[in-house]
Amino acid sequence: MIPKNLVELRNVSIGLIGNCPRCIKKLGYTSGRNIKGKFLSAGEWLQKDIDEGIIVDDFHFSKGPCEVCGYKLKGIRYVIHGKRKDGELVHLEVCFYCHDFIDKNNL
Repeated sequence: MIPKNLVELRNVSIGLIGNCPRCIKKLGYTSGRNIKGKFLSAGEWLQKDIDEGIIVDDFHFSKGPCEVCGYKLKGIRYVIHGKRKDGELVHLEVCFYCHDFIDKNNL
């Protein structure tokens, strides 16, 4: 059974993305930056660093619950993204079990 939080999401992906406000804030990309004579917005800068392997956030420790299944114990959380039918971007931090479910089921 697919968890309720995931049923309405399309194009689910695992990992950080540059156009997510929550990722931008979490990683401290609060303003744009001039790089090699070209101004990049905070999101473009973050995406550039992700693409170049400068930022790698496969997982992190969290005291908060899994945002999909509600698993309440402290532990490792992974970042996933998806889009609702209306196009709204959704950022979720999920436990290993939900990450594994998403990865194996190609949601």
